[in-house]
Amino acid sequence: LAGKLSDKTFKDESKQWTNYATDYKPLLEYAKKNKLPFIACNIPRRYANMVYNRGIRSLDSLDAQALAWICPLPFPYDSNLKCYREISQATGGHGGQNLPMSQAIKDATMSHFILQNLKTDHTFLHYNGSYHSKDFESMVWYLKRARPELDIVTIHSVETDQMEAFEEEN
Repeated sequence: LAGKLSDKTFKDESKQWTNYATDYKPLLEYAKKNKLPFIACNIPRRYANMVYNRGIRSLDSLDAQALAWICPLPFPYDSNLKCYREISQATGGHGGQNLPMSQAIKDATMSHFILQNLKTDHTFLHYNGSYHSKDFESMVWYLKRARPELDIVTIHSVETDQMEAFEEEN
């Protein structure tokens, strides 16, 4: 937003999702044009990958500068939450607890930075993949744990070519 990186440099230095150009770039450009704060809340992917590949203790090797990009450690984790149980079930237990824990640290970190940047009497609009707020779990669990009084609304979008084809839950 500060104009320090060209689009090409930003693309080359960040690992953009395939839907970046359609789903995120317009938001970034809108914020830039209207001088709105735009806060990156994600844990750097390399640190979430460390948790997945080597477990949560692998983060103990990080220095203070790296840890500044992550929620405070240790962080609360409830393996009984539906969202984390479903990850384990969907993968047949592949990755053990490291896989759901790597998702949990993403949720905890996004929640941490939301709370750090949330201003009293303001709305904080956060865009994320549906997994991170589906069924008011994941990030919402962390937000409500820290600040139970928060009013949180989630919007889950789905895409279809035929309106009649929506599943009942949508």
